[in-house]
Amino acid sequence: DPTGKAEPYKVFAAGRVLLVRYDWKPTDVKSGDIVTVVGFPDRKDPHFMYLKRIEFASGKVWERSQIPD
Repeated sequence: DPTGKAEPYKVFAAGRVLLVRYDWKPTDVKSGDIVTVVGFPDRKDPHFMYLKRIEFASGKVWERSQIPD
């Protein structure tokens, strides 16, 4: 939030097959890792979002735009 307090979100991403195809490995994120997520909020629940970009603790960045529509 604007004050710097962390808030829990449920983040929806593309299917696992597509994520792996575009170099996102299941081991890239583990429970407790700190990641930076950019996404679009759900219309009904502000704590649900649709993934656009994620920066992993390792510095690796994955963007939704890497997947062709």
